[in-house]
Amino acid sequence: MLPYLGGTNAFHAHPFDKTSVFAVGDEVLVIYFEPPQTVYVDELPDMLRHGDDG
Repeated sequence: MLPYLGGTNAFHAHPFDKTSVFAVGDEVLVIYFEPPQTVYVDELPDMLRHGDDG
């Protein structure tokens, strides 16, 4: 689920490198959007993760 055009939509997500595996619910970084409903994703960099560091 991603925020999109003022709402939230579901997209078909595929690994950008074609080999990685992500579990449902993992936070990922969208690398590329292919209309109408496909995104290619990669691992979320540490600096963008929601941590417990306050």
